[in-house]
Amino acid sequence: MQKDQFLTQLLTAYQTANLVQYRQSEVLYCRAVSLKAIAKAIVPVMSLKDFKVNVLAVKKDINATIPSYTLEFGYARDQKLALKIGNEKLSSLTVYNYEIR
Repeated sequence: MQKDQFLTQLLTAYQTANLVQYRQSEVLYCRAVSLKAIAKAIVPVMSLKDFKVNVLAVKKDINATIPSYTLEFGYARDQKLALKIGNEKLSSLTVYNYEIR
């Protein structure tokens, strides 16, 4: 899958999971969303294995960006809440939207 296409799907899945997790009618940017919830939203489009491979590729590539957004992956204090992606255990994704101030 193309990295730009995955980033768009990742952003859409973040927005969907954000609405569900925070029970709001608008996306609350700058808030961490569980990677497991994002994976649940994106798995109908791709397999969990492909999701993990693509997340790892995005995390390693500092040039992987979406215009007006910054992505930040977070680590869990409780490792049971994390997804093992490569050699790391990641638990969340926070998206910062620079168009909203």
